[in-house]
Amino acid sequence: MMLLLTAVASLTLATAPGDGSSHLLRVALDTAALSALPPSCFREPTKASHAPAPEQDFTWVLRDGQGGSSTLESGAPSFTLGDAGRVSLPQQLLGSDARYSLQSFQARVEGSSIITHHTTIEIELMPGEERWTGTLTLSARDECRGGTCQLTCEVKLPFTARPVPLSLARAAR
Repeated sequence: MMLLLTAVASLTLATAPGDGSSHLLRVALDTAALSALPPSCFREPTKASHAPAPEQDFTWVLRDGQGGSSTLESGAPSFTLGDAGRVSLPQQLLGSDARYSLQSFQARVEGSSIITHHTTIEIELMPGEERWTGTLTLSARDECRGGTCQLTCEVKLPFTARPVPLSLARAAR
């Protein structure tokens, strides 16, 4: 019998100035680090990482809210961190001050072991005049009670983002 428990432990986010506006961002995420994951991401440290495309493109939308808060709409991409599993961005993250983070965990019972899988997502944006930069940090770790499954994996993916005025985005449709 397998029991699965999922919970979101905490959620905090931040973005550009809270003037009620929206920003469409064309994001170029450098995923090269996913093809060179550290040995701690694998049960067998000699296992090779798969080689994803060196860069992936996304469209994110930032919507400024009340009191400096904002929402980042990510499109919900997911990334594999070796044997530590997949980390998926939620469709929407709430934040402020150009910082977004989400921590979650899932617990499951396998035989006599309780396995808790923790994930953390952090996005930091640095707005600029014509180009924004930032970092997407993904981490996953497994903890076991009654077995051996300790895994810890963290990767930092830099990105650049080009703001597109919403009036231009609507005209391109």
